[in-house]
Amino acid sequence: MIPNGMLTNSSLTNATAKDERRLDLRVSISYQADLRKAKALVEELLTRDECVMKDEEINVFVDELADSAVILGARAWVKNEDFWPARWRLLEKIKLTLDEQGIEIPYPQLTVHMEGNQ
Repeated sequence: MIPNGMLTNSSLTNATAKDERRLDLRVSISYQADLRKAKALVEELLTRDECVMKDEEINVFVDELADSAVILGARAWVKNEDFWPARWRLLEKIKLTLDEQGIEIPYPQLTVHMEGNQ
């Protein structure tokens, strides 16, 4: 059961209406990381994956320059039934590959400076 307000105030997308589905991934890399190398590695992983449709466009791009990271976006098309397994597999492979290649995946950090009492 879905409340009426949700349907009338927003749009509803049926992700399974077509046989294919676009896979959108976002990966953070450090500002100190080699951007071109990171993009090439992610693109290679997408190109090599057995579930990614080779006749559709594969894109890897800078999606955002965030506070503590450069956010890479990656888009590829997969069959509906392969969507979740491909997503999970690719995210794991991306993490492991970036680690192996020395490309840092940062996480937000907060540094607090306290003045001493004198």
